[in-house]
Amino acid sequence: MPHFTSRLLRFAVPSTRQFSTTRNAAAMKYHIACAYSSKGTTYHPERDLWTLTADSTIPFPHRDVHRSDAGQDAFFVSRPACAPGSVAVGIADGVTRFGGFDFDSTFFSQGLCARMAEAEPVSSAVEIISIGFDKLKMSGNIFGGSTACVALFDREGNVSTANLGDSGLVILRAGKGAYQTKTQRMIGGAAQLAIPPLEMEKEIISDLPGTAYLDEHKIQHGDVVLLATDGLWDNLKRLKDANTEDPGSVIDMVTEAMVGCGAWVKNAQGGQESVSVYPGLEHMIATKTDGIESCVAKTVLGKVKVASDKPEGKKDDITVMVVFATAEGGERDMT
Repeated sequence: MPHFTSRLLRFAVPSTRQFSTTRNAAAMKYHIACAYSSKGTTYHPERDLWTLTADSTIPFPHRDVHRSDAGQDAFFVSRPACAPGSVAVGIADGVTRFGGFDFDSTFFSQGLCARMAEAEPVSSAVEIISIGFDKLKMSGNIFGGSTACVALFDREGNVSTANLGDSGLVILRAGKGAYQTKTQRMIGGAAQLAIPPLEMEKEIISDLPGTAYLDEHKIQHGDVVLLATDGLWDNLKRLKDANTEDPGSVIDMVTEAMVGCGAWVKNAQGGQESVSVYPGLEHMIATKTDGIESCVAKTVLGKVKVASDKPEGKKDDITVMVVFATAEGGERDMT
């Protein structure tokens, strides 16, 4: 369950704004990495990492890949053909309690992500969830349930987000929180998409994609967008509530990683510390071997994995997806 200071919280309303397909003089680039670790396994940072590169096969994953290495978590990345320059990302967390009905929700979350990756045409994140869910229902042989958290970015920095359940998304801007999704919890647990077999339709109720928490944003040069399953949010909350040593907030962890790799810099003026985007960011990215997005994803996942092994922690599948945004011509104001 997402847990942040109140300064991060902002209520949102659904919107029907269409994404732009026109070229902007300062088109945005999106650098993407996803770190993951399943419950009860040892985390290997280099092995348990997916990154978007020039050689990546998109969309990811494919339908014939029925299990991921993220336990019951799954993720996807795609480039919708209907909007050149756009990119869609998302995560899903399979509902464990369906194991009592002899369903493995790993197949559900993985199948949902594979179909969301195929969604076309789309103009919003909730459309991606809706199309993916409809396609999964049409398969007729995958049962279970999962949460869904999706973001659709266009080349001009407009972002559509949709969150259904207790996964979550945050936007971080130069050491500060700019946005956090709202968690959806219903009677008996988090909101979820579900497909029961016919004989269990009365026992298992699915929420509708349209009930997802929706919002729209404007991304700026140097922003970090982080999506994560409840394996992250629940552990941060548990350790904070227990007043024990914890890895800090998502803001703390991301800022540490971004400053550590040189993408953000700390400034001290008048006795106060602030954080800003490194002026030569584009050149630095071009010369770095390891992606900044990978550094952030691995740092956050690693710290939360350690926290999950503490007595106060929660052993769970953990998935952390990072989208790092830069603008062509970099230092101009993207507001």
